[in-house]
Amino acid sequence: TLFEVDLASGMRTQRGPSNQYTTTSGLAINFELNLAYVLDRGRNAIDLYNIAAPGTLNPTRVADNNGNGSGTSIDNGIDLAMPPDGSSLWLQNNNRIRLVDIDLNTGFRTIVSGLDPDNGNAILGSGPNFQGVGGLSQDEDGSVIIQDLSLQSVLRVDPVTGARVFLSH
Repeated sequence: TLFEVDLASGMRTQRGPSNQYTTTSGLAINFELNLAYVLDRGRNAIDLYNIAAPGTLNPTRVADNNGNGSGTSIDNGIDLAMPPDGSSLWLQNNNRIRLVDIDLNTGFRTIVSGLDPDNGNAILGSGPNFQGVGGLSQDEDGSVIIQDLSLQSVLRVDPVTGARVFLSH
């Protein structure tokens, strides 16, 4: 269920339908456009909400493994982040240990860095391989920041080349 939280009072207001999700694990917000993207790890799906609308919000499915978008699968998504230009989403995928870019207009999914099971398990990008990803964000330069629990490290990923470097190890 999606809730709105008043930061001053701590009051929660239900904004999405009850029992909408099985296991939510990621949230990305575009504050300029009042859009929220929710990752449902249990259903391997990403939904879009217009958070400026009043009352109960009904989601629009952006991408899933059942015909909404195409490209590599969403299997076991861990977290979401939005690049600075707001044109896509980054998905951190744990089963396949990779970073995926999702086009918000088409739902098309492209592997940016890490294991590519669609291409003979090639590793895209250079640097230390992901082993057990746990969270992602972005820095002010537009690079993706990924926590890797198995490596006990934080890595920076170039979203164009897929190159990975340790920030903390």
